[in-house]
Amino acid sequence: ASARRREEAAILACLFSILLALGLAQRWIASPIKRLTASAEDIRDGHLDLVLDISTSDEIGRLARAFNDMAESLRLARRSGQRDLIRSQRATEEVFKALPTAIALLDPEGLVEAATETARQHFGLAPGTNARDLGYEWLAGLFDQVMTSRQAVDLDPHHGCIQRFIGRREHFFQPSAH
Repeated sequence: ASARRREEAAILACLFSILLALGLAQRWIASPIKRLTASAEDIRDGHLDLVLDISTSDEIGRLARAFNDMAESLRLARRSGQRDLIRSQRATEEVFKALPTAIALLDPEGLVEAATETARQHFGLAPGTNARDLGYEWLAGLFDQVMTSRQAVDLDPHHGCIQRFIGRREHFFQPSAH
């Protein structure tokens, strides 16, 4: 009977040790991994300002530090990319100001993103304007053709050149889309 009680006590002690080890594993391993997974998902969604608290120096802590370093590298790359984009936009605007030809950049919905002064004056192609709303059938048709074919398109030959009078001067334009 005494040996049986000792055996039962040993089994209970083993079960308690197993449950304690599982609880500690959950606290020390599973919870930090779940936080790292959630943080990785946040970064995937664009939240790059995330910084993980690091309370250990074990493998999980080293992984968290590497994660923070990766997030910092992504933040730096995003800032650098934003600076490059702003610089490119400004350069494009300056080039467009200097061009005498009527040129406009449109997004896939037909909204003007950038336009030369000539395009603004002669055709009303100001940034933010929808090219379809300007009342030029040839422009809407040209836009639709290039979006459908995904190739360069010139105005149909039966339309010919577009003639515009500005003051006493006559201007001719041969529309095309790329």
